[in-house]
Amino acid sequence: MKIPKILYHGTCKAFLAYAMLDNGGKLGPDYDSVSFTPDIEHAKMFADSWQGEIGMNHLKEYFGDDISEELAEPVLLKFEGNGLGKMGYKKDGDADEYYVEKGPVNLENKMEVALVA
Repeated sequence: MKIPKILYHGTCKAFLAYAMLDNGGKLGPDYDSVSFTPDIEHAKMFADSWQGEIGMNHLKEYFGDDISEELAEPVLLKFEGNGLGKMGYKKDGDADEYYVEKGPVNLENKMEVALVA
């Protein structure tokens, strides 16, 4: 399987802050996969989902009921595909999805961070 040169991960400010401040620069759970896509629009859609009711409920479960809605603001991370380690592949709707089977991933491997407009 050929990994695309550039992969994106859609997330939100809360998870990025947690990774940088409390988790040693590592993003994603240590018990589950971390997904990436070469489709920037698909990554934006996922990043935007944290601002919806379901996304906010998940953030409250993870960080507590007093989490600011500002921390749900979408963030797009850009990675070099070959720098993420061994990856699996699956389809997510029409989008290609590549994943690290068990996270977290090191944010040192990211190329860019951008707020999603």
